Amino acid sequence: MTKIGKSAEIMAVKDRLESLEKENTILDWELPHGNILTRLSAAVFFLTVPLGHDVKEICHTLPFSDKISIRLNEEKKLSKLDWRLEFPGEAV
Repeated sequence: MTKIGKSAEIMAVKDRLESLEKENTILDWELPHGNILTRLSAAVFFLTVPLGHDVKEICHTLPFSDKISIRLNEEKKLSKLDWRLEFPGEAV
């Protein structure tokens, strides 16, 4: 059983985002309400990339990238970061 906030799929994406941030491939990332999520398909990640970097190319290095949906974060309600990432299909 998955513990709240400890989904293996979410943790894998978070670990990769942390690596990308350390490498300066992305500037910042967030996962609002990450401590209450139990599945990747419910997670909404946000990130900002350096000027001139291709966000889609960067996101396709994430785990489960075949299920990723990437769009500009125009609403800026959950996060002020530039891009919104979701995984609408269940990860295996």
